[in-house]
Amino acid sequence: MFQAATLVLAGLAALAPLGADASLTHGSRRSSRHNSRALNRRANNATASASGSAGKCRSHKPTTAISLASALPTASTSAAADRAAETSAAASAATSKSASASSTGKASSAAAATSTKKASATSSSSAAESSSTSSSSSSSSSGSLKAALFPVDDTSSWTMASALEGAVKLTTDALNIVSEIKSISNPIKTQSGRTAMQASFPKGNWGLNKGISGGMSWYGQGQTSSSDWNNAKEMTFGYGIYFTDDFAFNKGGKLPGLYFGTSEDNARGCSGGNRDTDCASVRLMWRTDGKGEAYTYLPNPEVSSKFNANKVLCDVAPESDCNDTYGASVGRGAFSFKSGAWNDVAMRVQLNDGSEANGEIEIYFNGESKIKVDGLIISSSDATRAQGIMAQSFFGGSDSSWASPQDQDIYFSDFSVAITKTF
Repeated sequence: MFQAATLVLAGLAALAPLGADASLTHGSRRSSRHNSRALNRRANNATASASGSAGKCRSHKPTTAISLASALPTASTSAAADRAAETSAAASAATSKSASASSTGKASSAAAATSTKKASATSSSSAAESSSTSSSSSSSSSGSLKAALFPVDDTSSWTMASALEGAVKLTTDALNIVSEIKSISNPIKTQSGRTAMQASFPKGNWGLNKGISGGMSWYGQGQTSSSDWNNAKEMTFGYGIYFTDDFAFNKGGKLPGLYFGTSEDNARGCSGGNRDTDCASVRLMWRTDGKGEAYTYLPNPEVSSKFNANKVLCDVAPESDCNDTYGASVGRGAFSFKSGAWNDVAMRVQLNDGSEANGEIEIYFNGESKIKVDGLIISSSDATRAQGIMAQSFFGGSDSSWASPQDQDIYFSDFSVAITKTF
């Protein structure tokens, strides 16, 4: 029996060189006639008693395990070879899967009594911590990348993700920039396999034009032939974010989003501490330790009780913070950005009908819904429309305590827009 088991293990060892061929581990396995015949010759020399003594083979690296069954001929000539194939196939099939918890926040407007309020929930915080460890890595295939950038079925769309079919090349002309701070340079480079726009943050940089130049600031309409902003009732905006290794997040900073108004000029009036009832903006922010959140300027319930529905933003778990001057910090910590890797984000915004509180905001991180708030008044005017991409990124915050602690960069790639509902 010992001799027979030795022969079977020798047969398994004959396939060991196949483990170095990475293509075999990704579904495009090729059989080697020479190795197959050699294994059959060894297997045919095994005694009948080997069928009861074959050892089990376990892989310590499931992602590189190779199924012996796929390398053997379909018709096995011995019981020993069959058992070896079954044992190795079972080992390669035992790949563990990690589950990512989602901390989608939904809040009730009745729970918010003031315009400055913080909400926290232990269960949501735990879910956020779980999602930050299992969902922070970038989308690894064109299929998952498409799902991350386009989380909702659309009627029309465009993308600058070169990995996706029909992609438009990332250029400033293709972004159709209508306004920008020209003193800020944002070169287009290749970063970790993607064509991306670079935003540099020198040490001490904060805000926009606050002494040390840096960051990014432009407004663009993108491919208007493929996204009719004027007819968009609901839309999504997705892109990739790459924080360089050991990025120092400090207290936080702004990330791109969408802006809305009765005109392009009017729409730019809802940011930087300025509010109105017929314009809005929905962006993202990073916070301390890379915690992510939605950052919104919507009609202020403190100005008029007509907008009380928007108090719901103040109670989105794990944490939210509303104030009378600046934007609302919504769902802080529902996901976390990872430095040294691509993070794919998308937002979905549905406009409300006139004074009706039926607007919606949803934030996706690496293809998973993390923040969802409905029952909102995005604008008080039926004439309000999405105007395009509001691509601002800077540390801040309204003072130097938010400044970048070191020289560092963020890269932005794969800008993608979809119209998902029309008027």
